Amino acid sequence: MDIIAQSSLLIADKSDQSQNGLESCDQEIATFSPTLPLEVLFHILTFLQDKSSLLAAARVSSTFQRECEHILYRDICVCSFWRFDRFLSALEKRSWRPAAVRSLVVTPRHSWKYEYTSPLPSVISLMTNLRTLKLKGQFMSSAFEGLRLPSSLKSLSIRPWVRIPLTRLLNELTSLQYLDCIGREDITTVSSSSFLPNLTWIKSDTRSIIHLVPNRPVTGVSMIEGLEEHEQASMFRALKQSSCAIEHFTGYFLATSIQAGLKMILHELPQLQTLEVKIDDHSMDTTEAVDWKSIPICGNRLRSLKLSVDEDSELFSRSPMDPSCLGEWKGQSPLLNLVTVDQSSWNYGPSGWILSSIPRSRSRA
Repeated sequence: MDIIAQSSLLIADKSDQSQNGLESCDQEIATFSPTLPLEVLFHILTFLQDKSSLLAAARVSSTFQRECEHILYRDICVCSFWRFDRFLSALEKRSWRPAAVRSLVVTPRHSWKYEYTSPLPSVISLMTNLRTLKLKGQFMSSAFEGLRLPSSLKSLSIRPWVRIPLTRLLNELTSLQYLDCIGREDITTVSSSSFLPNLTWIKSDTRSIIHLVPNRPVTGVSMIEGLEEHEQASMFRALKQSSCAIEHFTGYFLATSIQAGLKMILHELPQLQTLEVKIDDHSMDTTEAVDWKSIPICGNRLRSLKLSVDEDSELFSRSPMDPSCLGEWKGQSPLLNLVTVDQSSWNYGPSGWILSSIPRSRSRA
C-alpha cells in the first residue's frame, strides 16, 4: 500500500508541475510582445492571404490581434441587416477597429422584405479611413438621424430604396470623388460650388447629372435612365461645363434614335475615350434597321466602344455588324482598339460578344 500511495503522490506532483507549466506558458503567450517594430510586423502579416491564417495569428497575443484586425476589417461586405448590426457591435468593442475599415458594402439579400429603421451608431463617424461606402436596401430616414459620415470618404453608392437626407450627408464630404445615387429633390436645390468640389465621376439620373456636373472636375458620367429627346440639349450643355473634359460616358438610348444619339455624343464630347451605350429596341419596328457605318467615329480620341442590348433583343440580327464595319471604324479612329457588342440581361449581368471575332451564328463567344 505504501508503494501505491507513494506512486500516487508522485503522479499527482508531476500533474501539478505540468499544470503549472501550462499556466505559465499561457501567461507568457498572453503577455507576448514581438520585438519587431509594428510596421514590420504589419508588413509580414499582409502576406497571410487567407482569412483563417489571420484569425489564427490574431489569437497569439493582443498585439497580433490588433495588427491582424487592421487587415481583417479593411474590406467588409455584409449580406443582411442582422450581420450589419453584429459588425457595428464588433466595432464598438475595440477602439482600433473603426479606423481599420477602408471599404464597407451592405447588400442584404431579399432587401425588399426588410427595413432598417434603427439609428446607425456614431461608430460609423469614427471610420476615419473609410474610402468606399455602398448601401443597398431599405434604409429609412430614421437610420441616418444625426449621423455624420467620415470626411475621408471617396466613393458613395446609394441605391434606389435608400431614403435618407442625402444633401446633409454630402455637404461635409468635400473629398468625395465618386457618387452613385438615384435623384433626390434636395440635390437639385443645391447651388453652392463648394458642394462636392472634387467630384470626378457621377452615376445618377438625368436631372442630378445636369445639376452636379457644371464647374466640377467630372470626367466620367453614367446615366441610369433613358435620355429624353427634350433633355439632350440641357445634358450636353451641362457636360461641356465640367471643369475637366468628359472622357467616359454611359447612357441609354432607344434604338430608333441610336444613330442620332451616337453622332451627337461623339460630336459634343470630342475628348471621349470610353463609350458604353445601352440600347432599348423593344419599341422599335421589327423591320427597322440601323446603319452602323453611317456613324462617324473619326476626329475623336475614342479607345473603347461598347453597345449593349437586352438578351431577347433582335437588333443585331436585323442590323448585323460585320468585320468591315469594325475595320472602317478603326480606319477612321486609329486609337479605337476595342469594340464590344454585349447581348445580355441588364438585370443579371453581362455576357459579352467581341465584335472582331463574332461568329456567323448567334452563339456566345
